[in-house]
Amino acid sequence: MQLALTNVGHRRALAVDRKEPGRAPLPGLDEALVALLGRGHEPWQGSRAQRDLMARAWVEAVEEPVDEAAIALRYRRNPLENVIKVVVEFTTCCNLSCEHCYNAGVGLRTENDLAALDAATAVFADMAIPNYSFTGGEVSKFGSGWLGLARSIRARGAQTISVLSNGWFLGEKDFEAAGRRYRDDRAYLDDLRDHGVSHVVFSIDGPEAVHDRSRGSPGLYARVVGGLGRVREASLEPRLSLLARSGPKDELARLVLDLAPLLYGQSDGAMERFCADETNIVSNFIDIGNGARKGGGIGYSLDAFPAEILRCKAFYRPYPHLTLKANGELSTCRIAQGGEGYGNFHLRPMVDILNHMQDAFIYRLHAEGRIADYLPLVDPEVFGTTCIHPCSLRAFTTMVAQRMHEAGVEAGDGEAVARINREVAAITGHLKDGGHRV
Repeated sequence: MQLALTNVGHRRALAVDRKEPGRAPLPGLDEALVALLGRGHEPWQGSRAQRDLMARAWVEAVEEPVDEAAIALRYRRNPLENVIKVVVEFTTCCNLSCEHCYNAGVGLRTENDLAALDAATAVFADMAIPNYSFTGGEVSKFGSGWLGLARSIRARGAQTISVLSNGWFLGEKDFEAAGRRYRDDRAYLDDLRDHGVSHVVFSIDGPEAVHDRSRGSPGLYARVVGGLGRVREASLEPRLSLLARSGPKDELARLVLDLAPLLYGQSDGAMERFCADETNIVSNFIDIGNGARKGGGIGYSLDAFPAEILRCKAFYRPYPHLTLKANGELSTCRIAQGGEGYGNFHLRPMVDILNHMQDAFIYRLHAEGRIADYLPLVDPEVFGTTCIHPCSLRAFTTMVAQRMHEAGVEAGDGEAVARINREVAAITGHLKDGGHRV
């Protein structure tokens, strides 16, 4: 019997070989992993190190005679190689309903099995994944228990832990957050820091009037801007998640120029620091969820969409992050909400999901370029004839394909395909309750 590295084992071997921080060293095992990385494969000898590596699912048996070219190709295509961040979508519950929210149709759920989530994140620590981000929904308000998980992740060697928030707690007194009671926002910020959180990322959707209208919360922009300094005073790093939307061409640039000095405590070079800082986020407006309910507009035509754009590398070569969704799914794309992931850690061990990502339907769908085969099955009577952003079309086309695969529906079964279109559109916000397109 011959042994070769699994996806997880290969990713850890690379981290050890490159001396990447953020993992607990395992003398003997790490050296064995790096040696196997250099050889490609090795015969089973029953050593203690080999038995331990097998038990951890960092190596696996391969068929003989060994296809060395196939093993080398698998290593080069390891979908985990470039992942540097894990996004933990702890909850989909939120105290706001923003104009662009793509979670609007997925239903309310919060992760309650903290032990299972902790075990799942431990696998990423084994691979020295350095960065973690907690999001929702509004995790700071509805994510009871997430702070304990943040502390556990930090103890395993994480370099950064971010929490995304709409800023609802800024300026509040005697409020509940993360399942605890706090006298004021400074007490909460101190607790975030003490649990290992390093960055607090606030969402901004545009200039003050645009932001407050988008969030349906007058005065929220001023509260966020006014609170950035208090975050820094608590020895945390304030950062921004900005929404790029249609408007004046220089609107986003002006916003960064105004706000970047508040993040870094200085004016000189603040714009350059903002752009180079990967803990800031800039996202496009996506017409999924509430974004879809705003209606169409100038965008991409479904009947003339280039196949090469529909295919998305993030599904088979994810970078920079993977997402653990609130329903337990491991996913790459947070906007394709139809359970399109690689597997669910409530049903399978995370290490098994990661080691077999190449077997997942959505991986093959995009890696093999077959996603374009499903575009003619997307019903324009349901989704409309155009979409604002290509990621929207990728999302609901992927969701239609995934549901057809799971149900064993063939392209010629018009009734079943129509039903699946309506099911997906209900999640993506393209249908009203009565089943008619917005």
